[in-house]
Amino acid sequence: MCDRRSPTVSRSLIESRDRHHESIELQRRITPSAPVRPTRYMGTLRIALLRQIRFVPRMDLRGMKLMWNDQLDAKLLRLRREGLSFAEVAERMGLSRNTVLGRAQRLAGKKFPSQTARSELRRRANDARSRQLAAKEKVTSRKLKKDLARGVPRDVAVRTALDLGATPKLVAGIIGVSSQRVCQIIRES
Repeated sequence: MCDRRSPTVSRSLIESRDRHHESIELQRRITPSAPVRPTRYMGTLRIALLRQIRFVPRMDLRGMKLMWNDQLDAKLLRLRREGLSFAEVAERMGLSRNTVLGRAQRLAGKKFPSQTARSELRRRANDARSRQLAAKEKVTSRKLKKDLARGVPRDVAVRTALDLGATPKLVAGIIGVSSQRVCQIIRES
């Protein structure tokens, strides 16, 4: 008794199914050559049918490779002049908001550096940083060697070199100990 459906529920399910099949048949009559993909969502199917009945073409270019041309550029600029937001323009053109936004900025003359240009800038900055670090290490290593040659206590010379910006690895290589030992020297002094 508990597993039986009430007559009203089953009747409404049947009516819903019938409406769905009627809309599919209507779509077949309108465009017999187009394949019909049944869907659970009546709203989506209804919208698709309305577009076909009223002959409202909709280009949905989302996810596809798009080549901008003069007509699309003119349409974009015209819709923007009408005061539509980028989201509204994108909806009307069947594109994503970011696609429309990027194209509008490019048409306005904004330049976007290419990935190769950005990587070249990064490489130059890293090279400059490396040269600066090498020069600093050269100066601190000379000072450390001079201090050790003059008889300055090792712990004091190490501490001075580290204060000047030398790395524990550099100091360890000069005095012949591990970098962990250099860190112990720092803690002990």
